[in-house]
Amino acid sequence: MAASASATKVRRILDPDARTAGTDIGWFVDTLLRLTSQDDRRLRSKYSSALKYAAAHHVPKDEAEGFIKRKGGLNECARLLRVRRRKDLL
Repeated sequence: MAASASATKVRRILDPDARTAGTDIGWFVDTLLRLTSQDDRRLRSKYSSALKYAAAHHVPKDEAEGFIKRKGGLNECARLLRVRRRKDLL
């Protein structure tokens, strides 16, 4: 049986030897938060943006929390991600 497109994306993201495209990381973060978080849509969006910003800076997963705090928190990381998008850096 053929794997679904979603399963293929998850497998590619979780493969430690693969270089994951930024769009796949975004899809994965959004899906994971939507399925697991009880928070409202705006807070999920802030979490998602902060994690995408950390991923854009190639921050290792065990350093993501410290990175987000050093950069000013969820709101500041979300703002910085918007700035990067406007400048077409993502």
